[in-house]
Amino acid sequence: MTRVYRDEDVTVFRQRAGDWLAADPVLHAVPASLVGQRVDGTVPVEPDAWWLRVCADDGGLLGVAVRTPPHELLLAAMPAEAVAAVADWCLARPARLGGVVGPRVSGDPFVARYSAATGVRAELWMAQRIYRLDAVTPAAGARGAARPAVPAELPVLSGWVSAFAAETGTEVPDARLAERVAAGRLWVWTDEDRAGTGLGVRPVAMNWTSPPAAGVVRVSAVYTPPELRGRGYASALVAATSQAALDAGAAACTLFTDLANPTSNAIYQRIGYRPVADAGRWRFIT
Repeated sequence: MTRVYRDEDVTVFRQRAGDWLAADPVLHAVPASLVGQRVDGTVPVEPDAWWLRVCADDGGLLGVAVRTPPHELLLAAMPAEAVAAVADWCLARPARLGGVVGPRVSGDPFVARYSAATGVRAELWMAQRIYRLDAVTPAAGARGAARPAVPAELPVLSGWVSAFAAETGTEVPDARLAERVAAGRLWVWTDEDRAGTGLGVRPVAMNWTSPPAAGVVRVSAVYTPPELRGRGYASALVAATSQAALDAGAAACTLFTDLANPTSNAIYQRIGYRPVADAGRWRFIT
């Protein structure tokens, strides 16, 4: 019988599930990154987090799911029986879920089972695609250059994070911007012909990268202010930061796109990103 186990300690969870996550480091980049950041202390561990493992009768690991409140339940890609076991485990909890995110192979059957049992309506509010990059095709045509952000740019970047969250409808934690800057993981594209104050050049686009998880770096929060779009800044920045990650020893890079945005899906493929799987974000509506 397939069973779900909840580990109270994220370090123990990684000891038990880390190899399974690392076996497909692109498809499992998000849960592996969440776990790694909490084990190494980069992000505080939420006291009511769920670290769930799904095991077969023989003890073999079939899948994992993670919930770090206030965020949705995060599903890894796993077989149907494991998805059903996680759904039933969640249904046995007194509190109802607000949403779920993950590869469609897990998300679609989960929301069908959960909705049928609870009567809530599941809405797919963002259809996504997971991409992998192993080698960069340099972006051409964008004026300027990429560099790590500096502390003096935090006020501007904080505003961009808020704008990105509003545009995408996602929660993007802003409190860790200073940590990302200090770690050299928040990057900006600067255009030398846009004079700023104090720095000589002003940022025109941003993104950030995660620490490597099983050799894979995740690129996130790609943003250009609306008035500066159409100049190739974002694609050039993603190409540059992806190359920097590979040069630093990453085996590959990954990112998620919104399938409702054909422009971003096209530009990432031009710089070397290739589709891996479709994913989604669902919310439950009573």
